[in-house]
Amino acid sequence: MKVKQSAEEAQVNVLGLRVQRKTDVLALTAFIISLLTGLMQVVEWYRGPKIALYTPERVVIYSYPQADGGAVVRVAAQMSYTNSSSAQYSGSVKSEQVTLKIGAVSATERSVTFAQLRREGSHFSPAVISDAAPFPVSGGGSVSHSTLFSAFPRICAPVESKCDRYADFVNDDDLTKALNAERIELEFVADIYDGKLLSVKCYLPIDKFVRAQWLSNGSFTERCEPSSN
Repeated sequence: MKVKQSAEEAQVNVLGLRVQRKTDVLALTAFIISLLTGLMQVVEWYRGPKIALYTPERVVIYSYPQADGGAVVRVAAQMSYTNSSSAQYSGSVKSEQVTLKIGAVSATERSVTFAQLRREGSHFSPAVISDAAPFPVSGGGSVSHSTLFSAFPRICAPVESKCDRYADFVNDDDLTKALNAERIELEFVADIYDGKLLSVKCYLPIDKFVRAQWLSNGSFTERCEPSSN
């Protein structure tokens, strides 16, 4: 004999709501999925672009001739970014810079050009593609390019008598003397348009082969090893 369910027995309690066991349950499930989807979209909007900067796989330290006949040390590196946000949340990188430290030598250089890193024979000879400029990193996408960095005169206040405007210009002789150290410490920084600064620290190990390359070619190329310091 078929037992007829009461109205209360035909209902189920979901999140404190009494709904019918049949079609109303399906409708409520669809509503909950829609609500969760909306909440995820709100979270994505609040978080915005999620840009990450990665340790450069390739770094070049090279000598750059000056108009006065001297030469200064410059850095070139392959810079890579990802944006883990959804496709509609793109972000932009405003500028890049690198700080180099080895022994008593310390200098900061800013991005000046994007280029193809290449050699002519044994000498480093980058092919400039364009001036360094802000660039987008699309949501769910990635960007990789090679950047040439250069030192710029520091801005000194009139009362700062000890401020050296050209402290970031490292000449070849200073680097040659400092290459007795075991490594070159580097910190790469990217300035994002929302005001955030992304940074990665890494180091270039120095051995007799690196010293030989620098003395004979005026440059050397190494993979930058991640550093926690």
